[in-house]
Amino acid sequence: MSCTATIKWFDSKKGYGFATPETGGDDIFVHSANIAKNEDNRTPYLEENDTIYYNIGEHNERPTAMDVTVPIGAEKKATTASHARPRREEDARRRVRYHRPGEE
Repeated sequence: MSCTATIKWFDSKKGYGFATPETGGDDIFVHSANIAKNEDNRTPYLEENDTIYYNIGEHNERPTAMDVTVPIGAEKKATTASHARPRREEDARRRVRYHRPGEE
């Protein structure tokens, strides 16, 4: 059964947030691990007031959104699995090596 909800808040750094079900009731927990990847194998970026579709599941005896998807065309941007910033060449050039007197 697919349900619809609106994202109340979602912290992409922590990887979770809450959504308000369209049918009302208690907010539902949304975890980034339960968000389906798009065709580019990336996880859609969720923001406040975004619409999501999900199946109801349970985590720690509380309702949880499982198999979360976003409406087609609603993806603003996507994140990769790793949140680490790739090292750039200019970062390497900025490094300075300090020498002790008498060292080369």
